Amino acid sequence: MERYNLSITTGGLFILETVTLLRAYHDSGSWEKVLERVTEENLLQKTHIRSAMNVYNDVRRRIESAYGWEMKALVNTEDPEERGFVCMAFTSRRYRILRDAVVDVVNYKWQGGDRILEPYEIPKFIESLIPEHPELERISARTREDLAQILKRDMRDGGLLVKEMGRIFRIKKPGISIKMENRYRNEGSADDLRLMLYSEAEIRSIKRNS
Repeated sequence: MERYNLSITTGGLFILETVTLLRAYHDSGSWEKVLERVTEENLLQKTHIRSAMNVYNDVRRRIESAYGWEMKALVNTEDPEERGFVCMAFTSRRYRILRDAVVDVVNYKWQGGDRILEPYEIPKFIESLIPEHPELERISARTREDLAQILKRDMRDGGLLVKEMGRIFRIKKPGISIKMENRYRNEGSADDLRLMLYSEAEIRSIKRNS
C-alpha cells in the first residue's frame, strides 16, 4: 500500500478506464495484449499516447489491490454506483490517504448522525496529517488543495457523497447490490466495511458471525 503517493491527484477513480481495461483483459487473458491495444488502437481514447500510458500504468497498479471478485463484478455490472464503490474500495487499499479520509472524516460524521460534509473538513483532515507525515508539508498549498478536491471527488464517485445546494455535500451509504454487500461482509476486510459506513460495533458483529 502506498500511504500518501500523490499520483492519486491525477485522475480520480478512473472508473470507465478501469472497466475498459478489465474487459479487454477478460477477452484476451493477457495484459501484454491489453497494452498493445492501448498503444496501437487507442483503447482508452486519449489525445496523447503519454496520457494513455499514464492512465494504464496507474490503473494496473490499483488493480493489484483488487479482489478477484471485484474485478469480475466490474466486468459484469452495468450499475454505475456499484462500479464507483468497487473502484473506490481497491483504490483506497492502494492509496491509504483515501481510506483514512473516508474513515476519519466521513464515517466519523455518519456515526455521529451528521450527514453534511462541510467544505473545510477534508482540507483540515489533510493539514492534521502533516506533523506525522512531513512529505505533505513539502508539497505546495495548491497541491494540498488539489488533493482535497480529488479525495472529495473520489468519495462522490464512490457513492458516499451527494452534491446538494451550492458547495454542500450530503453523506450517504454507498448504493451497491445486496449480493455485493454480502461479498464484502463475508470476504472483505474491516476497512471495506468502514468504507461502507458500518460502525465498529457492527464490524465486530459481522466478523464474529462470518
